[in-house]
Amino acid sequence: MPPPPPRKAAAAPYSAHAFQREMAAELEKRRSKRRVLAVRPTRAAPRVEPSGIERHVCTSSEGAVRLEVLVAPHAGVPFDALQALLARIEAHRQLALSPHIADVLGHEPVAPPETCARPSARWFVELVEAPPLRRLRDASGPVGEGSALHRHWRRSIVEAMLHVSAQTTFLLRAPVSLANVRAADGGERLVLTGLEFDAEFPEALPGDASDFDHQLERDAYLVRDAIGMLTELLPSTADEAAAAVAALGAAGGDDLHTLPQIKLEKLRAICSVVAGARLPTLRHLLSHPYFAPLSVAERLEVEPQYERWRVAGGHRAGAAD
Repeated sequence: MPPPPPRKAAAAPYSAHAFQREMAAELEKRRSKRRVLAVRPTRAAPRVEPSGIERHVCTSSEGAVRLEVLVAPHAGVPFDALQALLARIEAHRQLALSPHIADVLGHEPVAPPETCARPSARWFVELVEAPPLRRLRDASGPVGEGSALHRHWRRSIVEAMLHVSAQTTFLLRAPVSLANVRAADGGERLVLTGLEFDAEFPEALPGDASDFDHQLERDAYLVRDAIGMLTELLPSTADEAAAAVAALGAAGGDDLHTLPQIKLEKLRAICSVVAGARLPTLRHLLSHPYFAPLSVAERLEVEPQYERWRVAGGHRAGAAD
């Protein structure tokens, strides 16, 4: 029996290409507002990648902002490494309106001779000085599902993935995991770092006969990545659930015994849709009551819960790679 004909994908509910056109003025306004014109070195030794690209920790000229300076010599950097760097920089520039992406703060096509041993270009990028959530999860244990911290983070993770899906025209080379997520501002803001961007994908135009929609396909992958990260943060056993509640507290008085079931009941309902023939988009996922935003009073609990969880794993504030 011959295989069934390929199924035409439904049109994506948002277009990153359209977002870039429609928000061009706002994006440039944001980039201009955040631009750093000059930097000062710190005592931290630079990290030199095998490609020859250097990573320096610097401060802005007035000393108010610590940032990462990426230095690429004009000659000697392999093409693949330079292409990956340029894709990352441009994708971050496209995502300038998202609070979940490190800002590109400036660019010098020709760095001042006194700052580099050989002719180089430099890019200034916001530095998120915090360990990845995967390292914190390994050291501090799970985050209880009923806690304000998990409720805030689960919405933030899906929101961050939605911004990547709906705002940048660059494809990702690898899945997004908790190794790519860091908590800034006392746990209030989750930032995606270390994303590997590839080439831009073509815009799907009306009447396009192609059976493949890059926008919709990427959205589906990012839905799965988001569910995977949320599941990894949660307790996987009853003992872990009890420890998480003891460490952070949880909504309601009986959550100590019901937390694993709450996790399974709520996430299984979402994952069953994800695994079905019709995949929800990230925007659909964000509208689910499970991802409802916290109230103002509940937001006040996020930072102290994050501090208790982080300290439980022995991490100092500002510790990074």
